[in-house]
Amino acid sequence: MPEVGRPVRGTRPTNRRALILDAATALFAERGYENVAMGDIAEVVAVGPSALYRHFPGKAELLVAAIGEVAAELIRRTEGAESLRSVLVDLAAYSVEHRFSAVLWQRESRQLPAQLWAPVRDHLRAIRDHVAAAVLRERPRLALDQARALSVATLGALFSPSFHHTSMASPGFEERLVEVASRVADVDVPPAPAPVARRSGLTPASRREDVLAAAMRLFAERTYASVGMEEIAQAAGMATSSVYLHFSGKAEILWVALQRGTGYLQLTSNEVLAMAPDERSALDGLVAIYAQFAMRHPELVDALITEIRSLGAEETAASTMAQREYVAEWVHLYRRLHPGAGVPAATITVQAALMVVNDLARTPAFRSRSDAADVAAALSRAALGLS
Repeated sequence: MPEVGRPVRGTRPTNRRALILDAATALFAERGYENVAMGDIAEVVAVGPSALYRHFPGKAELLVAAIGEVAAELIRRTEGAESLRSVLVDLAAYSVEHRFSAVLWQRESRQLPAQLWAPVRDHLRAIRDHVAAAVLRERPRLALDQARALSVATLGALFSPSFHHTSMASPGFEERLVEVASRVADVDVPPAPAPVARRSGLTPASRREDVLAAAMRLFAERTYASVGMEEIAQAAGMATSSVYLHFSGKAEILWVALQRGTGYLQLTSNEVLAMAPDERSALDGLVAIYAQFAMRHPELVDALITEIRSLGAEETAASTMAQREYVAEWVHLYRRLHPGAGVPAATITVQAALMVVNDLARTPAFRSRSDAADVAAALSRAALGLS
């Protein structure tokens, strides 16, 4: 957990509110919002729980304030910047200094009730739009939707360190992120094509598949911790007792879904490697497959990023290992193409390229494009220096 300055119990530091926010931010990022009590935060800042309530009415308001502090600083760094590069440099520095800040809005903010989520959502959109404005100042011929796609992808690359633990000494870490993000921001994203009527296709006859699909949609919308079996049953159009004929509980539902996701990626990875004539073709193929997977199954991507910690210890270890092995394959190929890149630099680059796709897949306005997978792949390739 990031270190938080712990005051002496019984003292009344003038920056107590800031200390509370720092402690809450660190605990939410490490354990997850649902696993942190107000007493845990009070213990870190060496006060009684009642002292916290003098500053914040409850845990939800504390999370809103924590995200608000981050958002306000990011808005300050992106609003009216002189150049796109200065934006990238400032955001990369913040991302490295506040390593797990993006976890708050990417993962924990979905736990907020609607009335508290609305202002948070507006702050996040403002950050995206400020980066898009910086892109447009340098590339005025782009349409707004093109600039916004580049903004989402660029922010994904810059804040990818929130979702892995690989590190480098500064300023090399920040410079690597800026280099990757600059390549992403320079991609010629095509204008969004005219909407195409999508074929609905057939649905599986299996009621078990209905339960899986309904549960993953709900987990993506509201988080695993906020969804009960009764709600899953209702979404699947079944009685709760019928759901238990297929799964012992929601933990098994999540485990089965995550196994499918990691299994699919591993199988397709093996197929790409077996058919590729060289490392560049292999890495290019992995990017294409991953982009297609992410755009078709955004709820699985979301769960792979945010919900592994919800599994039991054994399942968490297995899923984490599968993800690491998948990333390691990309890193190996990247280093074969860039022999001078060390493992940390290569891993940071690969994680940024993956997060470009992940963030685009979790953006409905982008995901609805008929060419979403192709554009996401192009942006991810740029992150890797393949384009």
